[in-house]
Amino acid sequence: MTRGNKSNPSPHPKTLTATPISSLN
Repeated sequence: MTRGNKSNPSPHPKTLTATPISSLN
């Protein structure tokens, strides 16, 4: 999801990236 987020600019990249990673891990 991190790679996808980098390719697709999100309004809250930091929040979206930090949240999903914690949930997936």
